[in-house]
Amino acid sequence: MVGHYNDIEDMLWTDSSGRSWRQTVANLRHRYCLLFLTSGILRCESLTKADLSDHLSFYLPQRDQDIHPMLLLIMQIPEGKVNNGRTLFGRATRHKLPQFCPVGALAMYLQCRFHVTREFNNFTIEDWCTNSRWIDIKLLLGLPTNNLCHLGRKLGTKTLELLEEESESIRRMGQWNPSVFDNYYSTKLPIGSIRKLAGYVSKSNIYYNTRTTVNPNDALLRSTPMGSFVYTALDGVLEQAQIHRGGYDTAIHFLRCLAELNKVFLQDAAALLCVKEERSNHFMYQNLAVLESQAFYDFKGQMASAIRHEVSPLDATVESVLPGVLEIQQTTHSMVEQLGGKVDRFHEAVHEAVHEATRSISEDVTRKLQGLCNHLKRCLDDKQMEGNRRRKLAHCFTSIGQLLNMSELDDAESDGDTRHEPERTFAGNNLFESNEQDPSTEPFESEEQGLSTGPNATSATTVAISRTRVSGCSTVTSPERACPPVPFTEGDIGRLAGS
Repeated sequence: MVGHYNDIEDMLWTDSSGRSWRQTVANLRHRYCLLFLTSGILRCESLTKADLSDHLSFYLPQRDQDIHPMLLLIMQIPEGKVNNGRTLFGRATRHKLPQFCPVGALAMYLQCRFHVTREFNNFTIEDWCTNSRWIDIKLLLGLPTNNLCHLGRKLGTKTLELLEEESESIRRMGQWNPSVFDNYYSTKLPIGSIRKLAGYVSKSNIYYNTRTTVNPNDALLRSTPMGSFVYTALDGVLEQAQIHRGGYDTAIHFLRCLAELNKVFLQDAAALLCVKEERSNHFMYQNLAVLESQAFYDFKGQMASAIRHEVSPLDATVESVLPGVLEIQQTTHSMVEQLGGKVDRFHEAVHEAVHEATRSISEDVTRKLQGLCNHLKRCLDDKQMEGNRRRKLAHCFTSIGQLLNMSELDDAESDGDTRHEPERTFAGNNLFESNEQDPSTEPFESEEQGLSTGPNATSATTVAISRTRVSGCSTVTSPERACPPVPFTEGDIGRLAGS
């Protein structure tokens, strides 16, 4: 099943692009469940029993080797199979790839849900300051769990095993049979496992996520379904907390979590289009006004530029140890590209020169063959010529015409244009102009008998040379009574040339 994880996510995304908001919200919810359960190694019941207020987000202290701060999404699990009266936690961070990010998946699900339900749009500051009015609102509604109860724990565990994570770290991540240390002293935040499940499997243990550095402006943040209420509510609750000198911590942390998810939504929605452009036809992108706005289009351009010019932290480390190495590498790469361009241009020039030389030679040969054919035609017009010689001339005339036709066809194909291909049928080639105005046939009977090439041929041979007017050209057709052509000899050609 681990091998089909990508296909499962892609299928859920495709199913969420339905024809109605109901189908879209439901399948975005399913996609979030898959990604979060796998990243947190959780049972499905942990989500079905969870409330929105069970969520918290915060940034880990940034280490020296980390390029970007690491956001953690924490979900409290008050009930579950292994709780035994203890409170457990689901945790995940933003994935390296936006299509597998559980935090981004939650943000997309909640944005579409709030767009449809508008469940917080009419909330006042007093409502937010009264926990009982919102604290029990469920995270998920109507999610079937009978066959999916252990999906996340199975997939997440197997993924970590394939990544060769230590079994102790996996046990802590899954919270199986906790020891006394785990019960009372451990933070239960196996950061190494969390990093690997977010796609950071390098031994360098460096966290970097370029899309987190591109921040949307305040106007864009407030134009989303979630942003339309969360910032006003957060400012109001903070003001009340200042007036009353404390309190409202639950509402403040929850609203801050929603505000962070709102920013994540815009970042991942833009980044997803940069790495998976084919997902732009999704129902969410075509029906959420904020995603069709010019402001989001501009923001997506900033995100694309950041991703395109992303610098690996390993390169930055090499540059700090060996200053100038990256510059030399970039210069070498640029020189190779320039050399490749010169080679391509040289190849094109040689190809064009060969093509022109071939065309020139072909035209010269064609002119000479046409001159020879004109001479042969004049000889054929001479009715004093004996029949056997006349037949040889007709065969020579036809053969040269075929060569000329083939030459014209080759020229047309090399030009890539067959619109001017002459209409021709053989027997005969429409190549030579005729001074005659109307088609005519001039039958000619050989004065000699038994001129057939076969040894047993005894009958007289009648040769008809027809000139058929086609597009201003004459055509030598086959004899009315076909007679095999007499083979040419070098002596014949010499005599023809002498005539």
